[in-house]
Amino acid sequence: MDIDPEIVSGDSAIVSASLNNHEGYTFYLMYRQGQDDRSLVTAHTDPDNSGNFYELGYTTENGENTVTLNHYDKDKKLLDKRTFTKVTGPQSDNGEPYSLTYMANKILFSGSYSVTDEHGKTTEATFSDDGLVSGIGDHTTYYVFTDFIGDEETNLDEMLFDEHTKNQKGYIFEISGDTTRLYRAMENDDRTQLIRGELKYTMVKK
Repeated sequence: MDIDPEIVSGDSAIVSASLNNHEGYTFYLMYRQGQDDRSLVTAHTDPDNSGNFYELGYTTENGENTVTLNHYDKDKKLLDKRTFTKVTGPQSDNGEPYSLTYMANKILFSGSYSVTDEHGKTTEATFSDDGLVSGIGDHTTYYVFTDFIGDEETNLDEMLFDEHTKNQKGYIFEISGDTTRLYRAMENDDRTQLIRGELKYTMVKK
Protein backbone atom coordinates (compact mmCIF):
# COMPACT_ATOMS: atom_id res chain seq x y z
CA MET A 1 0.00 0.00 0.00
CA ASP A 2 1.32 3.43 -0.97
CA ILE A 3 -0.08 6.57 0.67
CA ASP A 4 1.37 9.87 -0.54
CA PRO A 5 0.05 12.81 1.52
CA GLU A 6 1.46 15.21 -1.07
CA ILE A 7 -1.07 13.97 -3.64
CA VAL A 8 -4.26 15.48 -2.28
CA SER A 9 -7.38 16.62 -4.14
CA GLY A 10 -9.83 18.51 -1.97
CA ASP A 11 -10.74 16.31 0.99
CA SER A 12 -9.32 13.07 -0.41
CA ALA A 13 -6.13 11.32 -1.50
CA ILE A 14 -5.50 8.34 -3.76
CA VAL A 15 -4.13 5.16 -2.16
CA SER A 16 -2.32 2.59 -4.32
CA ALA A 17 -2.61 -1.01 -3.15
CA SER A 18 -2.02 -4.61 -4.22
CA LEU A 19 -4.58 -7.38 -4.47
CA ASN A 20 -2.21 -10.33 -4.69
CA ASN A 21 1.32 -9.07 -5.49
CA HIS A 22 0.34 -9.24 -9.17
CA GLU A 23 -2.70 -7.03 -9.69
CA GLY A 24 -2.90 -3.53 -8.30
CA TYR A 25 -5.74 -1.12 -7.67
CA THR A 26 -6.39 2.32 -6.20
CA PHE A 27 -9.03 3.76 -3.92
CA TYR A 28 -9.86 7.15 -2.42
CA LEU A 29 -9.05 7.97 1.19
CA MET A 30 -11.38 10.62 2.60
CA TYR A 31 -10.28 13.00 5.33
CA ARG A 32 -13.37 12.19 7.39
CA GLN A 33 -13.56 10.21 10.61
CA GLY A 34 -14.60 6.59 10.29
CA GLN A 35 -15.98 4.21 12.90
CA ASP A 36 -13.68 5.62 15.59
CA ASP A 37 -11.27 8.49 16.12
CA ARG A 38 -8.37 6.45 14.73
CA SER A 39 -9.84 5.65 11.33
CA LEU A 40 -10.71 7.44 8.09
CA VAL A 41 -13.44 6.75 5.56
CA THR A 42 -12.50 5.34 2.14
CA ALA A 43 -14.36 4.77 -1.13
CA HIS A 44 -13.15 1.14 -1.12
CA THR A 45 -16.01 -1.40 -1.15
CA ASP A 46 -16.37 -5.09 -1.98
CA PRO A 47 -17.24 -5.64 -5.67
CA ASP A 48 -20.14 -8.02 -4.95
CA ASN A 49 -22.65 -5.28 -4.03
CA SER A 50 -22.87 -6.71 -0.51
CA GLY A 51 -22.50 -3.29 1.07
CA ASN A 52 -19.23 -4.29 2.75
CA PHE A 53 -16.74 -1.45 2.99
CA TYR A 54 -13.24 -0.55 4.19
CA GLU A 55 -11.67 2.11 6.37
CA LEU A 56 -8.05 2.97 7.07
CA GLY A 57 -7.10 3.08 10.73
CA TYR A 58 -3.96 3.08 12.79
CA THR A 59 -2.64 1.73 16.07
CA THR A 60 0.33 2.86 18.12
CA GLU A 61 2.58 0.44 19.98
CA ASN A 62 5.98 1.20 21.50
CA GLY A 63 5.92 4.58 19.80
CA GLU A 64 5.39 3.13 16.31
CA ASN A 65 2.29 3.61 14.17
CA THR A 66 0.82 0.71 12.21
CA VAL A 67 -1.81 1.20 9.49
CA THR A 68 -4.79 -1.15 9.38
CA LEU A 69 -7.23 -1.79 6.54
CA ASN A 70 -10.48 -2.46 8.41
CA HIS A 71 -13.16 -4.49 6.61
CA TYR A 72 -16.80 -3.97 7.71
CA ASP A 73 -20.11 -5.44 6.63
CA LYS A 74 -23.10 -3.29 5.71
CA ASP A 75 -24.15 -3.26 9.38
CA LYS A 76 -20.76 -1.83 10.37
CA LYS A 77 -19.58 -5.05 12.00
CA LEU A 78 -15.81 -5.58 11.72
CA LEU A 79 -15.18 -8.64 9.54
CA ASP A 80 -11.40 -8.61 9.42
CA LYS A 81 -8.43 -6.29 9.19
CA ARG A 82 -5.01 -6.29 7.58
CA THR A 83 -2.01 -4.69 9.21
CA PHE A 84 0.67 -2.74 7.33
CA THR A 85 4.08 -1.75 8.66
CA LYS A 86 5.70 1.41 7.34
CA VAL A 87 8.79 0.88 5.21
CA THR A 88 11.57 3.07 6.55
CA GLY A 89 15.28 3.39 6.00
CA PRO A 90 17.71 5.26 3.76
CA GLN A 91 17.06 5.29 0.04
CA SER A 92 20.05 5.21 -2.28
CA ASP A 93 20.04 6.78 -5.75
CA ASN A 94 20.34 3.41 -7.50
CA GLY A 95 18.28 1.22 -5.19
CA GLU A 96 14.65 0.22 -5.35
CA PRO A 97 13.34 0.33 -1.78
CA TYR A 98 9.68 0.00 -2.72
CA SER A 99 7.47 -1.46 0.04
CA LEU A 100 7.19 -5.24 -0.49
CA THR A 101 10.44 -5.38 -2.46
CA TYR A 102 12.28 -3.55 0.31
CA MET A 103 10.91 -5.85 3.01
CA ALA A 104 11.66 -9.01 1.01
CA ASN A 105 15.24 -7.82 0.52
CA LYS A 106 15.63 -6.94 4.19
CA ILE A 107 14.25 -10.23 5.50
CA LEU A 108 15.74 -12.63 2.95
CA PHE A 109 19.06 -11.24 1.70
CA SER A 110 20.28 -8.04 3.33
CA GLY A 111 23.66 -8.42 5.02
CA SER A 112 27.27 -9.48 4.51
CA TYR A 113 28.28 -12.94 3.30
CA SER A 114 31.24 -15.20 2.68
CA VAL A 115 30.55 -16.53 -0.82
CA THR A 116 31.97 -19.65 -2.47
CA ASP A 117 31.32 -20.07 -6.19
CA GLU A 118 31.05 -23.29 -8.20
CA HIS A 119 34.82 -23.34 -8.73
CA GLY A 120 35.64 -23.07 -5.03
CA LYS A 121 36.67 -19.41 -5.16
CA THR A 122 35.71 -17.48 -2.02
CA THR A 123 34.81 -13.78 -1.93
CA GLU A 124 33.01 -11.35 0.36
CA ALA A 125 29.62 -9.98 -0.73
CA THR A 126 27.15 -7.44 0.59
CA PHE A 127 23.42 -7.16 -0.11
CA SER A 128 21.59 -3.95 0.87
CA ASP A 129 17.97 -3.42 1.90
CA ASP A 130 17.31 -1.41 -1.24
CA GLY A 131 18.48 -3.95 -3.79
CA LEU A 132 22.18 -3.19 -4.25
CA VAL A 133 24.83 -5.92 -4.26
CA SER A 134 28.62 -6.08 -4.43
CA GLY A 135 30.99 -9.03 -4.46
CA ILE A 136 28.98 -11.34 -6.77
CA GLY A 137 30.87 -11.07 -10.04
CA ASP A 138 30.19 -7.72 -11.69
CA HIS A 139 26.57 -7.60 -10.54
CA THR A 140 25.36 -4.39 -8.93
CA THR A 141 21.64 -4.94 -8.21
CA TYR A 142 19.36 -7.79 -7.20
CA TYR A 143 15.62 -8.40 -7.29
CA VAL A 144 13.57 -11.00 -5.38
CA PHE A 145 10.42 -12.30 -7.09
CA THR A 146 7.31 -11.81 -4.95
CA ASP A 147 4.75 -12.34 -7.73
CA PHE A 148 3.64 -15.97 -7.92
CA ILE A 149 0.88 -15.55 -10.53
CA GLY A 150 3.10 -15.49 -13.61
CA ASP A 151 3.05 -17.81 -16.61
CA GLU A 152 5.41 -20.34 -15.05
CA GLU A 153 4.16 -22.81 -12.46
CA THR A 154 6.65 -23.30 -9.68
CA ASN A 155 7.14 -23.81 -5.98
CA LEU A 156 10.69 -22.52 -6.29
CA ASP A 157 11.94 -19.14 -5.08
CA GLU A 158 13.69 -17.01 -7.72
CA MET A 159 15.83 -13.90 -7.75
CA LEU A 160 17.63 -11.91 -10.43
CA PHE A 161 20.88 -10.02 -10.62
CA ASP A 162 20.92 -6.88 -12.80
CA GLU A 163 17.28 -7.07 -13.92
CA HIS A 164 16.50 -5.60 -17.37
CA THR A 165 20.17 -5.35 -18.39
CA LYS A 166 22.41 -7.41 -20.64
CA ASN A 167 24.00 -8.84 -17.49
CA GLN A 168 20.71 -10.16 -16.10
CA LYS A 169 20.99 -13.62 -14.54
CA GLY A 170 18.35 -15.59 -12.69
CA TYR A 171 18.88 -17.96 -9.78
CA ILE A 172 16.79 -20.26 -7.64
CA PHE A 173 17.56 -19.61 -3.99
CA GLU A 174 17.24 -21.85 -0.95
CA ILE A 175 17.83 -20.57 2.58
CA SER A 176 18.79 -22.87 5.44
CA GLY A 177 19.85 -21.19 8.68
CA ASP A 178 22.69 -18.78 7.89
CA THR A 179 23.38 -20.35 4.48
CA THR A 180 21.81 -19.28 1.18
CA ARG A 181 22.41 -21.38 -1.94
CA LEU A 182 21.95 -19.98 -5.43
CA TYR A 183 21.19 -22.42 -8.24
CA ARG A 184 20.99 -21.72 -11.95
CA ALA A 185 17.38 -20.93 -12.93
CA MET A 186 16.22 -23.00 -15.90
CA GLU A 187 12.95 -23.59 -17.77
CA ASN A 188 11.39 -26.65 -19.35
CA ASP A 189 11.07 -26.80 -23.15
CA ASP A 190 7.60 -25.24 -23.10
CA ARG A 191 8.77 -22.44 -20.80
CA THR A 192 5.88 -23.24 -18.45
CA GLN A 193 7.83 -24.53 -15.47
CA LEU A 194 10.86 -23.28 -13.56
CA ILE A 195 13.61 -25.83 -12.89
CA ARG A 196 16.46 -25.76 -10.40
CA GLY A 197 19.79 -26.16 -12.17
CA GLU A 198 23.30 -26.69 -10.83
CA LEU A 199 24.60 -25.00 -7.68
CA LYS A 200 26.42 -21.75 -8.50
CA TYR A 201 27.00 -19.95 -5.19
CA THR A 202 27.00 -20.91 -1.52
CA MET A 203 26.64 -17.83 0.69
CA VAL A 204 27.18 -17.95 4.46
CA LYS A 205 25.88 -14.94 6.35
CA LYS A 206 28.24 -13.24 8.79
